[in-house]
Amino acid sequence: MLFFVAFLLCISIATLLLAHKSRRHKRLALPASLVSSQAIVDAPLHPTGSVLINGELWLARSANDARLESRTKVIVVGVQDHLLLVAER
Repeated sequence: MLFFVAFLLCISIATLLLAHKSRRHKRLALPASLVSSQAIVDAPLHPTGSVLINGELWLARSANDARLESRTKVIVVGVQDHLLLVAER
């Protein structure tokens, strides 16, 4: 019984340490640093929607108010508050 409790305690501590380590190393990008980055449209831009950049989902708007469908490759051309302005590549 004591062995089982010690085993569960070790597993729990190891899981917590791994979770803490993964959260510590994740770096979120600042919107201004994403200018000229490539992205893929996730939710269609009509003219607003979302894009996927480096595994992060960002709200975006088409720079020229064009309709961009899902999976369209785009490039970030500017930032307006926390909204990325994108254009088709």
